Amino acid sequence: MKKSFILLLFLISQVVLSSQELKGKWILKEAGYKEHKKNVGLTILNFDQEKVSLITDLKTTNPEQDLKIKDSTLFMENDKKYAHFKLIENKVLRLFMKGTFNDKEVPMELDFIPLLPTKTSLNKTAIEELRFEFKDVDSENSLIAFNEELMDPEVWTQLNWKEGSKMIIEQLEHTFFVTIYSNGKKRATLPISEVNEKVLILYCTPNPTGEIIATRVN
Repeated sequence: MKKSFILLLFLISQVVLSSQELKGKWILKEAGYKEHKKNVGLTILNFDQEKVSLITDLKTTNPEQDLKIKDSTLFMENDKKYAHFKLIENKVLRLFMKGTFNDKEVPMELDFIPLLPTKTSLNKTAIEELRFEFKDVDSENSLIAFNEELMDPEVWTQLNWKEGSKMIIEQLEHTFFVTIYSNGKKRATLPISEVNEKVLILYCTPNPTGEIIATRVN
């Protein structure tokens, strides 16, 4: 009896600890089936006590969907199950939900990591005035610059695009993001972990390190 009571206290403490660890915002790093995972676009979960807000657009303050928590499951407002979740090692929140892969129904995994405030003393306007450069997977120099055309017009004309590529700065509370557009369509939104007049660091990136470190150029 005493052992059962101690076990019950332990389980309760684990639930409380999990709730405390989940509080705040989590951003989707990658999603998919088994090893076939990739970044599928901006998705942020905001945990606030027994409620969760789903955010996919930084241009609006209204969440796309409100979810409810019961045990380790998220439910939609109509009480339909949205996903099961658990906190795994390396501070990763994993959601499990039904999906399709190669036209077959499979259990999909969505991995979220904590969304943190950007380390910076700069405001949005000051960041937009800076230009940075990093080496891509092919060891070619890639430019990060804002509110300007980044692609040679001849190239996007040959692709039959209406416009080329550009980047803009977006913000959610104390976190800045780089949003990338190609041919007028949003391709990716990546959070900035740190930015100053010398360096810009992005995370949630689809590379082995999970981050891009870019240095300032004139």
